[in-house]
Amino acid sequence: MHRSIARAGTLALSPALSGAAGAQTPHEGEPPEQLGEVNFQVSCTPAAQRTFNRAMALFHSFWFDPAKQAFATVLEQDPTCAMAHWGIAIMSMGNPLAWPPSPPALQAGANAWSQAQQLGAGSERENAYIDALGAFFKDWQSAEHRPRALALEKAMGAPIERVWSAWTTPEDITQWNAASDDWHTTRASVDLRVGGTFSSRMEAKDGSAGFDFAGTYTKIEHHQLIECEFGGRTLRVEFLTGPNGVTVRETFEAEQTHSEEQQRAGWKSILDNFSRHVEGKTTA
Repeated sequence: MHRSIARAGTLALSPALSGAAGAQTPHEGEPPEQLGEVNFQVSCTPAAQRTFNRAMALFHSFWFDPAKQAFATVLEQDPTCAMAHWGIAIMSMGNPLAWPPSPPALQAGANAWSQAQQLGAGSERENAYIDALGAFFKDWQSAEHRPRALALEKAMGAPIERVWSAWTTPEDITQWNAASDDWHTTRASVDLRVGGTFSSRMEAKDGSAGFDFAGTYTKIEHHQLIECEFGGRTLRVEFLTGPNGVTVRETFEAEQTHSEEQQRAGWKSILDNFSRHVEGKTTA
């Protein structure tokens, strides 16, 4: 079973990319003048900010080539806007729902991302977006795009101690471990050692269904890595500490009952809940 940990970078960029999920195909021709309103704050001049917002609106409307051109215009208006390179990197790879991109598209994206990284953005938030995209391009020339094990990652601006504690403490797990608002985890247990077991009781809030998510820890590196087995499948969770916080990256084996897209959406939703939980503890 081959795994790739660098092929789902879009998930790390969910605040920016979430609007693309409902679209299905890219547009051709000239985009309309009237687009949905987007306000995505970046560190650039006022004129470049307006163009950047339009570029993001084009992106969310699946006008990929016009969006790429708009990001290029941002650089003409403000050559110091690192996030414009970030936008070009994503747009260079085309429709994310039709990935994997071609090798030339990946090369173009990697080049633009490298320029964004070298330039650096004016805020931690922007640099976090750039760092997250970097996870996508890591080893892109050799790593498989989409093996059966799917990688999920989420960048979070919290110290590793808080992130690790929230992931491994039963009282915390019951607060974030749910894929939708109509489900919850009613109890959890953790014996955090190799050979130790974990269990989370996940139930529909109306009592109509429930199951135990349980398994055994197979490898633990404090503040760095947790590997486990559950139901005949494996899960690898990496905690990657960077200058802008911690990236939690999950790699799991897909099961046969549900589609990979359904599984990815469910795991991503749980990871989003985890992020909100950690961020809430950080600001409390």
